Amino acid sequence: MDLMRAYRECNFDEVKHQLSLGADESLLGWTRLFHVVVFGTGEHLVDLVTSPEYSLADLEKKDKCDRDPLLLALLLGDMSKASILTAAGVTTHHLFSTQSEYLVSQDNPEILSFVLDLYDYDNDSIQKQLMASAISTDSYRCVQFFLENGFDFDAKFCDDIQGSADMFVFLYSQGLKVEKFPTWNNARDALIAKLLGYELDPFFGYYGFEDTIRFSAYDYFKDRKPVYGTRNPERANKPFWLSMIKSGKDANTVDSMFELREEVCPWHHGPTWCNRRFGQSFTALPDGRFIEIAGEHEDHYDPNFCIYNDVIVHDGKGQCDIYIYPRDVFPPTDFHTATFVQSCIYIIGSLGYPEDRTTGHTPVYALDIKSKKISKIKTQGEMPGWISQHEAELNHKHQIVITGGNILVDKEKRDLHKNESTYLLCLKSMKWTKQG
Repeated sequence: MDLMRAYRECNFDEVKHQLSLGADESLLGWTRLFHVVVFGTGEHLVDLVTSPEYSLADLEKKDKCDRDPLLLALLLGDMSKASILTAAGVTTHHLFSTQSEYLVSQDNPEILSFVLDLYDYDNDSIQKQLMASAISTDSYRCVQFFLENGFDFDAKFCDDIQGSADMFVFLYSQGLKVEKFPTWNNARDALIAKLLGYELDPFFGYYGFEDTIRFSAYDYFKDRKPVYGTRNPERANKPFWLSMIKSGKDANTVDSMFELREEVCPWHHGPTWCNRRFGQSFTALPDGRFIEIAGEHEDHYDPNFCIYNDVIVHDGKGQCDIYIYPRDVFPPTDFHTATFVQSCIYIIGSLGYPEDRTTGHTPVYALDIKSKKISKIKTQGEMPGWISQHEAELNHKHQIVITGGNILVDKEKRDLHKNESTYLLCLKSMKWTKQG
């Protein structure tokens, strides 16, 4: 390994080895200060940064890898030297704006602790950025540091966070909800494939590729359209729908196989059924099954836009059942929450189609796990209103706690406001209470 490669990869033992063999230190773009940070003592560093010949600009000069002495000290894990540099007035904002991946690349929680102490330890934006970098670089010790220090991954996980399949499996094992993982992401798909028992294609991520397409042209044209049920529930294990679940295909991809391309006939044929959705809940049951509820595919501008009202029950061994419902029993629902309590799942909230929204009302439904029947639940009290994209948790008082999300305040203008309050739904009385 040559000197520059070792330095770029933060392999400092190899850097020191190469320099000891006579490698040209000037290739690194070091000043004397860099050399002291790597090879000198704390006393040498203090003498240098307090010397009249050194200005703050000198302390912040960058090397050939765009690192300054402070970042180099942190990467070396030398908190003592890092403290000397920050005490000398070295700027630190760049640690978050451009260097967060470097900070977690050594997978050293001491570095995280030091950096977070420079600012407000509870600063959300800094925590999110460092956490995202820790996940994307597979820095497990740093991720564990956040977990042990009470970092709320469910509340702060961002849809654009990227990571490996193994990291996503680890985060799920630590309690992160599947709904929090970025949609249509290979690592998320790999996690779901592992949980549901589906094949994982080595090249394309979740599910098999063409070899899992198990439907004919007849199946496609017969059952491609989403439909509502006629019973509560109605089992709908259509070959095309089952294959769409197990293959992980999106509607546009399958349409193109049968030349129903968007540019040829964009709206005439209506949406094609698929299970690649936003705002779909994913609930793990104690017996090893998993239940996906409703959700939407794409948005209103897409010919395959559809909000679903179905329930998919996965056995965790590669098989599933699909249940559909009459529209007046369970309307198209998305961006809801699904809270498992004893023998049922409480489905709360929705964004839904504009014509289904009711200002001031919070839709609540209960899915019976055994019968798969869905019942509308009548509630009273000070409810959140037409809420979506919120969080729901069951507390020890047998209440579902609703936080965050958006609330519809004007149906005509489709105006949504951020929810700043906490709402409790008592499951004994079905009465809402507002807090804050």
